Amino acid sequence: MDSLEMLVLTYNEISSLPEGLFTNLPKLRELYFHDNKMTQITAGMFSGLGTLEELHVPTNIITIIEPGSFDGLTSCTKINLWSNYISAVPSGLFDQTINLEEILLDHNDLTNLPEGLFDQLENLKEVNLNDNKMESLPPHLFQRNLKLSLVNLEQNPFTTLPDLFGAEGHPKRVHLFLNHDLIVDERLCWMMEGKNEGWLFLHGLSEEPECD
Repeated sequence: MDSLEMLVLTYNEISSLPEGLFTNLPKLRELYFHDNKMTQITAGMFSGLGTLEELHVPTNIITIIEPGSFDGLTSCTKINLWSNYISAVPSGLFDQTINLEEILLDHNDLTNLPEGLFDQLENLKEVNLNDNKMESLPPHLFQRNLKLSLVNLEQNPFTTLPDLFGAEGHPKRVHLFLNHDLIVDERLCWMMEGKNEGWLFLHGLSEEPECD
């Protein structure tokens, strides 16, 4: 077992995992746990998985993620939590997943996100937050994610959207997917028009926003 690199625990009736379960799997790189009956992710659940590169826990019934749940996952590049019932994520959740490139939190019940949630993720490329219940987001949420290429915010009850990137540098090219009736912040509109090297591309709007 100490040489195992992939573990698939899908389509079972598992509702919880004991702390330290994976500590004797020093070479595990991929963990698949979709279509079970997990209700929460707890601190220590994934301890000992310093080599893990992909964590997949979609299509469960998760409502709670405890602070520190992903601490120690320093090699992880992808976390997949889509199609659960998560309504909130704790501040600092991704602070130790410093190599994370892709986050899937779509099809959940999120209403907002903490400020600085992605600040430690210099390699982040893709964030899927579509099909949630978010009415607002913190300004400059992605200001430190200079490798970002895709953000999906479709199917959320936004009416307006703040400047998500800030003024201190920006990614080379970002595709931002939005609701068709969204009112776009003036700065985002300005960026999309190409006045800032044409790096931001908005998708999903019913018509091109007018910029002053």
